[in-house]
Amino acid sequence: MCRGPMAPKTSDRRAEALRLYMSGLNLSQVASELQTSVRILRRLLAGTPMRPPGPGRRSDVSDERVLELREVHRMTWEQIGDTVRLTTPGARSRYLAAFARRGDPSKAAQKAVLDKVAERVRRRDIAQQRLVNGVREALAIDVSLSSLAQALNIDEDQVLRLADLDQDPDGDQVPG
Repeated sequence: MCRGPMAPKTSDRRAEALRLYMSGLNLSQVASELQTSVRILRRLLAGTPMRPPGPGRRSDVSDERVLELREVHRMTWEQIGDTVRLTTPGARSRYLAAFARRGDPSKAAQKAVLDKVAERVRRRDIAQQRLVNGVREALAIDVSLSSLAQALNIDEDQVLRLADLDQDPDGDQVPG
C-alpha cells in the first residue's frame, strides 16, 4: 500500500474499489486487487449496498425456465430443483421472485400460500389413494375385516367405505 505524496486519493481508491465490486468481484478479491485489507475496503465502501454473503445467483438457470416448469409442466418444487440443479427452497424463491416481477407482488405472496396449500392437498390425496389401495389389497388376500380395522384403528364400516368395493381404483363404477 502506497503512502505519501504518490498515494492515490481516497476518492480514486473508492471509485476503483466500487468499480471492481460492481463488476462482480467479492470483497476479498477486490481487497487483493487493491492490495489492502477487507476491513479497510469496507470503510472505503461504507454506504454502498452490499451483496449478501454466499454463492451468487446462478446465471445458467433462467427465471423463465423455472416459471415454465412450474406453470406449464406443473412440476413440484423438488422436481424443478432436480431438473435445473437448484435446491427446493431455491427453486421456490426463484419462481416467486419471477412471479412478483410479472405483476402485483401481493399476488405473488397469495400465490405462494395457494401453492403450499395445493402441494399439501396433492400429498394428502396421494396418501389417501395409497391407503385405499392398501385396504383393497389386504381385503383381496383375505385379511379379516376386523383385524384390518384394528390395525388402522378405525371401525369396520370405515374400512368398507375406504375400500368402496363398488368402485375401481380410478373411481369408475364397476359393472355389476
